[in-house]
Amino acid sequence: MFSNIQSEDRGRIIGAAILIGLGVIFLLGQLGLSLPILNNWWAIFIAIPGIAMLNNVYQAYRRNGELASNDFIQGIIGVLIVAVAASFLFNFDLGFLWNWWPLLLILIGLAMLFGARRSA
Repeated sequence: MFSNIQSEDRGRIIGAAILIGLGVIFLLGQLGLSLPILNNWWAIFIAIPGIAMLNNVYQAYRRNGELASNDFIQGIIGVLIVAVAASFLFNFDLGFLWNWWPLLLILIGLAMLFGARRSA
């Protein structure tokens, strides 16, 4: 879709789309027409860095054909940030994940271990 658009123009278009979208959300709220799903609209701002991290991981995978350990860790963190934002935005509980947080440490350790072995 944006393949023939310059990088600076692409950024301008994305920024304009974000501003227009936020304007529509705020206008609907002012008119009392907001969607119930957007009660926690501010969670979108939490999701933006997570989406950016996932985009970086995707671009690294496209460029290299594989993921380095840093990319894998960034992907895990991006998924967690997006999951937290989605839980606020759609009002669902992620409390069950708190029991499994040590699994995140295990995954990061495995990524570091196998990533170091691959690059040596």
